[in-house]
Amino acid sequence: MMKDGDVSRTFCGSRAYAAPEILRQIPYNGFTVDVWSAAIVLYIMITGVMPYNSDNPRKMLNRQLQHRVSFPKLIFLSDDVKELLYQMLHPSPSDRITYQEMLD
Repeated sequence: MMKDGDVSRTFCGSRAYAAPEILRQIPYNGFTVDVWSAAIVLYIMITGVMPYNSDNPRKMLNRQLQHRVSFPKLIFLSDDVKELLYQMLHPSPSDRITYQEMLD
């Protein structure tokens, strides 16, 4: 079990759900990458589509690093939901919202 401050280098799972730091093979904190993956799942649950197309991994990573998050036009999402997802999908782990910040 990871403790706060521990880092990992292991990549498991699908690229489409992986945080940018994992895709860039940078040692990462398990808690911050879990926030990213939770955001991907939440985005899919709300919109029915992936936030980033994973057909071209390089393009997907570039969109992630540019912090480009778009939402389907035909689905109403509150500004609060959009802002939460935007914060959860921040490409910089140190700027990404934490679970504790979400609860506060």
